[in-house]
Amino acid sequence: QVSLRSGDYNCLTATVLFMCAARRFDLEATGLATDGHVLCRIRGVGANDFTSSGEEHSAAESFDVETTCPRWFQLQKSAANRAIDKRRTSARSPRKLRELSDVELVAKVYYNRGVAAFRQDQFEVGLRYTRWSLKCDPHDTVARGNVLAGLNNWALALCAAGEYDAAARQLSELRRLDPNYPSLAENEAHLCRLWQQQDAADDNAATAAVEAAPMAADPAF
Repeated sequence: QVSLRSGDYNCLTATVLFMCAARRFDLEATGLATDGHVLCRIRGVGANDFTSSGEEHSAAESFDVETTCPRWFQLQKSAANRAIDKRRTSARSPRKLRELSDVELVAKVYYNRGVAAFRQDQFEVGLRYTRWSLKCDPHDTVARGNVLAGLNNWALALCAAGEYDAAARQLSELRRLDPNYPSLAENEAHLCRLWQQQDAADDNAATAAVEAAPMAADPAF
């Protein structure tokens, strides 16, 4: 409703709206995902239902429909068909496309909210949304990568704030999920150095405070 009223949309909201409209006309519509993008696939419809090319096509063919195109209203009629990419199977696509169930498509809503939170350095919120996304779509490798990056970047932010114990917890969770994560060992070593420096500074401050304190006479003497 927000997209329809405001005109503010992205590939996800456009795909959801397109699929709703397609299903109203009894078309078999399903979501497709590629890295950072979603679109729609229509199955079992002849090409003449969408194009004016006059070609004859098997009803078993599918059509991958880009639901977002910045220049739609500037395209000539002959070029409008570029928004429709006929594929017999997803294997013929130059991009790596993955069909999504309706639940997996909903997962992209949480994924997008997670990305928005990460961009604002709201790591806890971003991780919560992205983990919800993974519960709906466990096969989303991009979302999983965002969880790992979120843990790593949150740990670095906590280090910068001097919250070393909290940073260690995030890196520990990152190691549990992916012990081979790039820069993990380097960041763990960085955390240890900062923590040791802080402990040494605390010890020095405590020693200096003791040495500076006036000696009190024992009342027993």
